[in-house]
Amino acid sequence: MSCPAIKLTSVTVSYSPAVMGRSWVVDLARRRPRQPLRALRDVHIEVPYGGSVGIIGNNGAGKSTLLRVMAGILPATNGRVEINGTVTSLLNLDAGVETHLNGWENIDLLGALQRIPRRQLPDFRSYVAEFSALGEALSRPVRTYSAGMQLRLIFSLRTFTQPDILVVDEVFGVGDRQFAAKAKERTTALLTNASSFALASHDPALITAFCTEAIWLDNGSLIKRGPAADVVRAYQASGGQAVAQQ
Repeated sequence: MSCPAIKLTSVTVSYSPAVMGRSWVVDLARRRPRQPLRALRDVHIEVPYGGSVGIIGNNGAGKSTLLRVMAGILPATNGRVEINGTVTSLLNLDAGVETHLNGWENIDLLGALQRIPRRQLPDFRSYVAEFSALGEALSRPVRTYSAGMQLRLIFSLRTFTQPDILVVDEVFGVGDRQFAAKAKERTTALLTNASSFALASHDPALITAFCTEAIWLDNGSLIKRGPAADVVRAYQASGGQAVAQQ
């Protein structure tokens, strides 16, 4: 296809003080308005069809915000976001199910929301049951699950289909050691077979292993983009500290 899988043009994402849990709009001590936090600052990124882009940066750099924008979950405050294709996101695995429903009911609900064809629903149910290994717990309300059990259910629900575009925040540590190994294997398969994907990780080796290109974020700004090995090398050489280059 001629158009990119994902294209961000001059994208800025700002959070107001209220959104960040600060109820005061005015700093009474200084008598001036509080400034909104800019999680992303005038970011330009393009993920081509067949392309793989890694995202690297320190905590608070804006990686998770960027992934949410790419997945169509979070709207940009300013700028333009184009998404061309079916997106599956592996983000925020601590949320995403209806806890008052049981496991089977969540499977049916997510199947409908993901528009899985009726003929594939039996396979979907079987996949989630087998991969999550929750057994009879699927008949219980999700609110009775441990945190690890919920993670196993959510990960299984989100990884049945092979999407056109995959957006991943590194999730290889989900659940117990045995399930984490299964999750890593499944995520690897999805990354390998996805037409296009964006992967955020703190692990430079993971970025260079899976991605042909990479971007380095710092304080919401795009510092460097280019071949994955070059970007990772620059990030490591700087210790993760930089001032955005125009």
